[in-house]
Parts: sequence; structure tokens; C-alpha cells
Amino acid sequence: IPEMTVSCTVDGEEHNFCVKLPILMQQFISPYQMDAGKFKENWGKFEEGEAREVISGIDEKEITSKVPGIFHMHKVDIAASAIPLVGIFNASKDERAIKLPVMGSLAVKNGNCQVIFRSKHKSVSQNCLAAFKYIFAQ
Repeated sequence: IPEMTVSCTVDGEEHNFCVKLPILMQQFISPYQMDAGKFKENWGKFEEGEAREVISGIDEKEITSKVPGIFHMHKVDIAASAIPLVGIFNASKDERAIKLPVMGSLAVKNGNCQVIFRSKHKSVSQNCLAAFKYIFAQ
């Protein structure tokens, strides 16, 4: 999570403190429509770029209703025990737009949530996982 250091003087006394910036996922990820067959076909292609963790104390109803909107990802219509998500991670390099597919799978059982993100670049998956933990595992 990005932080900004704020320095100020109050009554002649200097103060420094860090503030976590509220960066929204909508600024980085755009939804991508994909049917169940394509999702299953593409899921295995990004296995090497996987970030995964089981997180305790997760409310299944909250995850089901909020994650697709918060992460700005398309919820794939698949009859499965997990919530499959897909989107495009938008970045830029040297003023060129770079669009990287990112896929997710969330499975909640007994208050534990297995969170998996996959992308061509593991750093994208790791950052999506870190954002998930920051939002839902506080």
C-alpha cells in the first residue's frame, strides 16, 4: 500500500507522519468479459504467475457481493464453489499503454477464504493479493 510522508510545523514544533493513500483498484483494473470455457482454458496459462493465500475471518456474503465491484473485475458465470474473476491490469511504460490479463479465484468455506490471483507477471498477482488482504483482512 502506498504511503505518503507528511511534514508540518505546529506551534513551532515539527511533526512527521505517514499516511496510507486510498488508491482504488478501478484506477488499475478494467473488467474483461469472458465466458466459462475461455476462463477454464486460460486459467492454466498463468500458473507460474500465481499468488495464493488462505485468509481467515472472511464473510462469504461480503466477498460474493463486494469483490467484483471493488476489484473492478468481471465475475465469470461458472457453476463452481469459487468466485472466478477476470480483468485487465492497466499500466504504462515509456508512455505506452500496457494491458495485462489478471484472473482471480475466491473460495470461502467456514470463514476461510482461499484467494488466488494469476497473471503473466507474478508482481501483478502479488499486488492484487496484497490489495485483497488490505481491504478484507483488516
